[in-house]
Amino acid sequence: MNVETDSNEDQYAALFAADGVEETQYAGLWMRFVALAFDLGILLILSPLVLFFWIFMDRMFNLIRWVNGEVAVLWVADGLSLFLLVWLYFTLMQRSADKATFGKQIVRIQVESTWVYPFSLVRGTLRFFVKFFPLTGLLSVLFVAFHPHKRALHDMVAGTVVVRRK
Repeated sequence: MNVETDSNEDQYAALFAADGVEETQYAGLWMRFVALAFDLGILLILSPLVLFFWIFMDRMFNLIRWVNGEVAVLWVADGLSLFLLVWLYFTLMQRSADKATFGKQIVRIQVESTWVYPFSLVRGTLRFFVKFFPLTGLLSVLFVAFHPHKRALHDMVAGTVVVRRK
């Protein structure tokens, strides 16, 4: 191993020791995939509720009647609401005290900051957009598979690493 990798490993170990993580075990590709599958399942259950909310709001208050393409406006409102739901779910859950979405909690992994600064909303948003940008998906899979700390592209950009919980 080179000097840079050793110093990074020491840096990560020191950061995680402060959080009670004794030995750094990085979360691999399959653990991340299973966690994402759980998260998408949860979001799939929540997404009809968003649509029902907009249908209810339209029926109760006629909010969308003034536009000729009523259904189109409803779908745009629903799409934007779903985007906000997914963005807030991933960003806020990973900033929480558990440092993990529900899927990550089930699989017993968490997101840790590799920087001295705490994981902020800006970094969480950056991590989210890089993660779900269509062209970075395959690159992230390759990064997790071959990076010594199993960091995906969005982890590198946001200064995070995903580790197993004890």
